[in-house]
Amino acid sequence: MKRVALVLVAARLCAQGIDPAALLKPPTDTWPTYNGDYSGRRYSPLTQINKGNVQSLTLAWAFQTRSSTIKATPLEVNGVLYFTTPDHAWAIDARSGRGIWHYSRPSEGDHIAQRGVAMYKDRLYFGTPDAHLICLNARDGKLVWDVQIADVKFGYYVSVAPLVVKDALIVGTSGDQADIPHFLEAINPENGKVIWRWNSVPN
Repeated sequence: MKRVALVLVAARLCAQGIDPAALLKPPTDTWPTYNGDYSGRRYSPLTQINKGNVQSLTLAWAFQTRSSTIKATPLEVNGVLYFTTPDHAWAIDARSGRGIWHYSRPSEGDHIAQRGVAMYKDRLYFGTPDAHLICLNARDGKLVWDVQIADVKFGYYVSVAPLVVKDALIVGTSGDQADIPHFLEAINPENGKVIWRWNSVPN
């Protein structure tokens, strides 16, 4: 029985990843982006849970992060949940709550929140309290690259979840507590290089 379980876990780990073209379709058996799809409605067409039976739901499992409050929207891809808190990212089995991997990167900066990750192919992306963008391998949580988006010394941080659009990651800066101009950048998901930048305040 243990051997069967190990085979199933191994198969699930190998299947981690998403075709970017799938993001154009409404989510049915997955939740591949922060809003579910590009409409931003956060609506799921699933009907197994409805107003007639929602009151009968009970706790199946609980997962303890032992860090700050979870303010992220988890992604669900191929039976795996991916979510973040400031300085941390996790992958856990959606059915059992068993941890698959945990990535930790202590940083300075504003730890007010971390809203979640983006997935492109077999990689995950999220921002940090010190305004970096992190790329991880979705299978094992290993770091692929780490690039600076802005200078934390000026009050910048990145709490928003990046958005995958075609072959680019759209990421914006956070830090409305400070009197600083903000911007959006399109990042190459393969290497972290900037494709273009849009300033919210004209130069």
